[in-house]
Amino acid sequence: MNKCGMEKTELVKNFLSDETKKIALHDFVVGEIRTVLPKLSKELFPVGGQWSDKEFFSRIEKYESTVAELLEIQCLLSYWLKDGTSEVNALPLRRLAAPIGIDSGINILLGLRWYPIQLLLYVGGISAIYANKYQNLYQLFHSKGPDPDRSNGSISLLESINVGLSDISTGFKRLPGRKNNYVPESEHMFVKLQPILDDILFLSTDYEDLYDRFEVIQALEMAHINSKANPNNFWGPVGRFAWKANHGRHSNPLMILLEEAKSSGKDWPPLLAGLFDGSIDRFVEVHAKYLHRVQNLVSCHACSDV
Repeated sequence: MNKCGMEKTELVKNFLSDETKKIALHDFVVGEIRTVLPKLSKELFPVGGQWSDKEFFSRIEKYESTVAELLEIQCLLSYWLKDGTSEVNALPLRRLAAPIGIDSGINILLGLRWYPIQLLLYVGGISAIYANKYQNLYQLFHSKGPDPDRSNGSISLLESINVGLSDISTGFKRLPGRKNNYVPESEHMFVKLQPILDDILFLSTDYEDLYDRFEVIQALEMAHINSKANPNNFWGPVGRFAWKANHGRHSNPLMILLEEAKSSGKDWPPLLAGLFDGSIDRFVEVHAKYLHRVQNLVSCHACSDV
């Protein structure tokens, strides 16, 4: 973290530690968003013309550096804000998503416009889970975002991000060292976000478990949303956790979450926050359907590797 970034995080901590400074916190976050937005403009990140592996690498790095300080702020917001009580928690995601409209251009470059927002979602989601503040996670998932297809007006941010990113996954395989990764985007973010989260929250060896837990909950909540619209659609994004599905129950993130939910029942914190409509039966149903999809996917990849 550079000196400027350190000063900003200390300022945010100061605002968060004093309830009387919530207006100052809001104004500061708004100011940081306004600083970042012009740096993500179409003029600086054009979506037309030609693209190459080199352009893709460069653009990923530029997006990451552009939102680097905002990621640190998001980490603090989602970890320290009182659970589900402040709209400022999801404000960076909502405001960065709002200007993204329907444009003509190269699909992978159009999709990459959602990458900075995805980084914010991951950092905020992992931080909220670490703090056991699932209402903050619910806010990040279910605050309103624009529909990238513009067919439904506004949808949840979780839907917005996953629809918007649907065309970019193959690009991450072109990154150095990612050619043979099954989920290169997830693997790339796993490496990139660790120093940010570790610097702010000192996650240390807890990081991998928290990352997997976030990705599992994200995938299952997305499958829950999709199947409400279409009973046969239990699609959710597949993260690096999926290739642990053949491990023992105690090292399989999907099964660990299921056993925890069944043990706590209706009092499981994610349900109390409103995820899966607050229903343990609904969670178990979604989990079973999604697990089946993941097991089939892993089996298909295993066969293709033989």
